[in-house]
This record gives sequence, C-alpha cells and structure tokens, in this order.
Amino acid sequence: MRTVKEVSEITGISIRTLRYYDEIGLLKPTMLTEANYRLYDDETLEKLQQILFFRELEIPLSDIKSILENPNFDKIQLLGTQKFLLELKRNRLNGIIDLITNIMNGISTTNFEVFADDDIQKMIEQAIKRISEDDPPEQLNRFGSIEKYGEYVATVLKNEYIANGMIKGYGSQEKAMQAFISGVWDKTSRKEDEEKIYRQIIEAKNTKDEALEKQAIKMLEEHWKNIAKREDVRSALLKIADVYLQNDELISETDNRWGKGSSKFIGQAIQRYFGD
Repeated sequence: MRTVKEVSEITGISIRTLRYYDEIGLLKPTMLTEANYRLYDDETLEKLQQILFFRELEIPLSDIKSILENPNFDKIQLLGTQKFLLELKRNRLNGIIDLITNIMNGISTTNFEVFADDDIQKMIEQAIKRISEDDPPEQLNRFGSIEKYGEYVATVLKNEYIANGMIKGYGSQEKAMQAFISGVWDKTSRKEDEEKIYRQIIEAKNTKDEALEKQAIKMLEEHWKNIAKREDVRSALLKIADVYLQNDELISETDNRWGKGSSKFIGQAIQRYFGD
C-alpha cells in the first residue's frame, strides 16, 4: 500500500488532484486508515495509469469515468485503443516538427489547404494516363478497373488528414501534386523494387523477425526518397501507414494479395520504424 503522498511523488500528480479524483469517484483509494489517510494498492495504481493515458489524449474526466465504469470494459482492448490514438498523436506532432525543421532549413510554405476537387481530378487523370502508357493489364487486375482506381485516389486525397500530411511532407501543394503525378508511376525498376520490399515485410510478419522488418522499412524509405526526389520522406510514409491502417480499399487489396492482416502489419511496421 502507498499513501497519497507517495503516489503523488512517483506519478507527479498533485495530492490535490488525487483527492479530487476521489471526490468525483474517478479513482477511489483502496482503503482509508482509522485516521482517514488514503492508501492505494497496485491494482488502483494500474487504474491511475490508464487514467493518465486518457488524460494525455485530453479526454474529459467525465468520459474517462464512464469508460472505466462500463461493465464490458476490456483492459487489453482499451490499452490497444489508447496505444493507437497516442501513436496518431505522436505522428501528428512529428509532422509538425518536420514542418518546423523544413522552415528552419529555408523550405518555407504557407499553404495548408487540402487539395481542391480540380487538383484531385488532375491527379487522377494524370495517373490514369500513366497506367494506360505503363502496364494496363497489371493495374486493372490490381484495382479491378480504371474507374475504381480513380475512386480510390479520390477517397484518399479527399481525406483532410492525409491530404494535409502530403502537403506538409512535400513542402507545398504544388510539390505534393508533382510528386504524385510524376513519381508514383515512374517505370525505373519501381515494380521490381516494391515487390522485393513488400515480400520482405511479409516475410518479417510471418517469421516475427524484427531485424528483417526494420531492414525492409529502411528499404521502403530509400525507395520513396528516390521516387519523391527528396531526403525527408518521414511524414509522407507515416501518412501512407495511415492509409494502410484506415482505407478499406487498400486494406482489402493488400490482404487479398499478401494474406489477412498484412495491411495492418505494413502500416504498423512503418509506424514502429519511425517511432524509434
């Protein structure tokens, strides 16, 4: 058992805050002594840790209380959700840090608007033109049809979170558009390189080989540096990771090709690599 003073010292939470948590029923002490001193056991401290995870996400205390009091509360599932949300927050902050770094290095941008419909349509038309000139059968097999490919691109680029990330990652809206149009369908051994990289990522997934996974993502980073013609592709790859984790079309396509759970593994592998 630990006293309220000891809990305050090891957690950095003020005694006043701990008392307030008790008053609103968010975190009750394990027991009270005859002198009304609050005592906390390990299980209660574990609950406090969960509360702190939520506070890091700026979730209101009333909502935290409701979640923890839910009879269907699943600790492991909750921790997984908290981890995912904190990773998103970390990636967002990393994107902001990258943007500040770029500005400090003289790469300045004041355009934070998402892509307009005309911009998206231009991207789709140019990419479809590349497909037609490149290898139509392979691309049509991958997306089912050119129309479905266009719908997929529009869905991704109309996602404000992803679009903003692309603009921040490339420095401006114009650079992001140019990178998409001219780089994504570049024929210079791109297909062979990607095939090798993704096969290694999936091999790492199947063998649970962390070193192999890290090596594969490093190769993916270098691959995208060549495509984007820039050294800093961290933000762009983290946005790609988000697409692998959130976009139903890409998840379905990736899992059909590489096996169930592959899209999730690829997205999380990218996040793990840049989170080190």
